[in-house]
Amino acid sequence: MGNPYPSPIDWSNVAPVDRPNLDASMYVFESTGPYAGTYRAYVNSLGSSLIASSQAFFVRVSAGQGRGGLTFRNSQRIVDYQVPMRRGT
Repeated sequence: MGNPYPSPIDWSNVAPVDRPNLDASMYVFESTGPYAGTYRAYVNSLGSSLIASSQAFFVRVSAGQGRGGLTFRNSQRIVDYQVPMRRGT
């Protein structure tokens, strides 16, 4: 998936109704250099739930489900703009 907004999203604001058949967890790859990086996870409300502007992220279809869906809403956005981009130079 990808954050379509020009502002960060807080995954903890994504309600279950907005992510049918998807687990509540999300994963982001954060690069630390060319061809290097680590995955950051938000699982069971642990970890950072923020997804930077235009950032790609991974979600998982729940066990026993064939497919899932995701609806983006303005209420999921962070608008204080004090959130770091989480990307290096």
